[in-house]
Amino acid sequence: FTVLALNEPLADFRAFEGYVKRRFDTMAAMPLHEVKSGATLWNYIEKSFLPGIYGNDTEKYYYPDYTLERFLDIESGNRLFGVGRMRMLKVKPDVGCVVASSKSSYFPTCYGPFDEEAIDTTSYGPSDSSTGEPVFVYYPGTASEYIGGQISSYPSGGFMEVITSNYN
Repeated sequence: FTVLALNEPLADFRAFEGYVKRRFDTMAAMPLHEVKSGATLWNYIEKSFLPGIYGNDTEKYYYPDYTLERFLDIESGNRLFGVGRMRMLKVKPDVGCVVASSKSSYFPTCYGPFDEEAIDTTSYGPSDSSTGEPVFVYYPGTASEYIGGQISSYPSGGFMEVITSNYN
């Protein structure tokens, strides 16, 4: 039988790893350690993540007849191959939590900790102009596949948003 092994020098791999850390974290407009809530996550996406993917000059995406690049140039010959994907899991309201009666007028709904039994799979968001259905649809994952996070492991499904080479 025949074996083919391709390798990239470790120094090149480490250099690219450092570039990604600098571009999306340590030297980004908003470093990752500042993401502490949903609001700061969206600030990070707008200030650091999207400029990290598309660059700071996004006017070209609005030029008439602009031809999209198939692969986004990342750094010194490296290209974004395929698409990025953001994934979100939601929990159902009022499951696994209680609001004190004296505060219930201020907090009519509560959200408990993440639990697989409390996953909310209901589609949401504005209506798609062609189908009339909400644009954010839950995609079930593989039952046996879990993704490790800092606090827990999460099922592989969820609400997905694809990040392509088109800034629009």
